[in-house]
Amino acid sequence: MPSDICRSRSKSGQRKVITLRYKVRVIQAYEAATGPQKIFYSIGKEFGVQTGQVSRWVNDKAKIMERAKVNPSAFTVNPGRSISMPHVEAEVLKYFHALQEDDIAMNTDMLIIHALSIDPDFHGC
Repeated sequence: MPSDICRSRSKSGQRKVITLRYKVRVIQAYEAATGPQKIFYSIGKEFGVQTGQVSRWVNDKAKIMERAKVNPSAFTVNPGRSISMPHVEAEVLKYFHALQEDDIAMNTDMLIIHALSIDPDFHGC
């Protein structure tokens, strides 16, 4: 497998992290297969992944395809944690852009202080 498609997190190579682009390729191969080749085992063996993974990916095809359109290099369909206080984050982003436009040097502490001045409960602080 090419290194940009599947890579190992650990140096021992036990756990493979597979991109959505590769998962889509596996799903397409499964759908294109006919006859005795259209079994999870043969597709898994061909692509070097477990049978259960192929089965899960085929069952989750809609989610994988949708997320792969957004970011094919992602490793999961989970988009991540949702924004807890969007109004505060929007204000901090405006503040950030204003400082950038004025060429004012800034650091993380400045952004945190500004966020806390808007809402003292921001991120549990």
